[in-house]
Amino acid sequence: MPIPLATRCLLSLLLCAWFAQAAPLVAADGDLDTDFWGDGKMSYSSVYDGTFRVGSVLAAPDDRLVVVAARQRVSDPGALFWQRVGATTLSTICNFEPPGGATGVWDVYGAVGTFDVAGRLLIAGTVEYGAGNLVAVVARFLYPNCTLDTAFDGDGYATFDLTPEDEIATAIDTDIAARVYVVGAKGLADADQEMLVMRLQSDGDLDPTFSGNGWLTLDSLGLARQDQAMAVTVQADHKPVVAGYANVATGNFDAVAVRFTLTGALDSTFSGDGVASVDFDLGGLYDTAYEVAFDFGSGRLALGGSADAPGTRRASVAVLTSSGALDTGFSGDGKSTFLVEGSDQSALSGVVFDGLGRLVATGIAYDGVSGPADFAIVRLAPNGALDSNFGPNGSVTVPFDLSGSTFHDQATAIAFQSGRPVVGGQVRHSDDRFRPALVRLETALVFADGFDTGSTLAWRSWY
Repeated sequence: MPIPLATRCLLSLLLCAWFAQAAPLVAADGDLDTDFWGDGKMSYSSVYDGTFRVGSVLAAPDDRLVVVAARQRVSDPGALFWQRVGATTLSTICNFEPPGGATGVWDVYGAVGTFDVAGRLLIAGTVEYGAGNLVAVVARFLYPNCTLDTAFDGDGYATFDLTPEDEIATAIDTDIAARVYVVGAKGLADADQEMLVMRLQSDGDLDPTFSGNGWLTLDSLGLARQDQAMAVTVQADHKPVVAGYANVATGNFDAVAVRFTLTGALDSTFSGDGVASVDFDLGGLYDTAYEVAFDFGSGRLALGGSADAPGTRRASVAVLTSSGALDTGFSGDGKSTFLVEGSDQSALSGVVFDGLGRLVATGIAYDGVSGPADFAIVRLAPNGALDSNFGPNGSVTVPFDLSGSTFHDQATAIAFQSGRPVVGGQVRHSDDRFRPALVRLETALVFADGFDTGSTLAWRSWY
């Protein structure tokens, strides 16, 4: 029996409505997302006293953003700071002052965060206890509350004063067993320093199955100079990869990546000895890696940082295969350096893979040698080319310009929130204090339900 015309019209309207709901929201990649604080960016006001150094921006299990920062104040002790950020409002604020008070805690240097498999928020940082005694610390909170988790080291807060020399924490990550990796640097008695890698059990104790006592130091190139770990990530096979830089000669640094086995030994299946070093060969002395990202689709690793060239500094990316070799499918030799569009100097501090194997990175774009700086976000295609479908020629700069004269807007961290890149950092205000700021960008082919195309493993927790 033929379907009546009125019924066919109704079915057509219903199908059109269904396709309209399922169709992607058309957005130009790299545009500011106006659903976020009206214009795609937000900054903290002067009611937040002190100077902040943002170490992480996280996509929380409840799909809120979390800003993690070290907060330095004039009249009060420094603090580990975090706050939940919605699309239009701020909510939970946590200002944790390490035990010891103003007489015991001299300051807090750096704070970085991550979520574990149970949705608990972990923050690592460096606290100065007394004049010149730097100690690595870790706190675990019962997110979304600013409540320390007493199942972690008895009171939710652990300190790691391993030897009389300094311990500096710069990065943190967790694995599927809720074990915690904290990396940074360890001072030595001769004033040199080595990479520091610690693994904690889920209860906050050092894990004796890792390197025998839960921690190790590494002179990555065996040259007994200044080595520093700046980032850590855990691969799909649960092996930790640490990235940073090593002093290869007096005043000369190369970017390095180090992979360990689960027992804390150097992984000989990675670059032969567990250590891959990268020299960008631009004629400068400082080639550094500030962040490392793992691509769950291909097993590749990306190092984001900067490379010195005569008279300038260029943003740098190196991509390694799972065996630790430079990936020649990326930029021909596995390495890429560039200046962000319109800048005289550039550097990257955060890098992530998206679901299509592209690299999205953030950092700083300088106008002049040491002049004004803006947030910078770039996207690189899998072959290493700047992606012309992202912003103008593969890069986006976002100015806040709140300081009145010399603007210093510094992007330091990046994450994906429902497929959209979110960048966090600090901006300079007219009182010369730096306060947190966030930017969220559009990504084409983000559906109305918030899910991206490609592998979601690249932008959400894999465990």
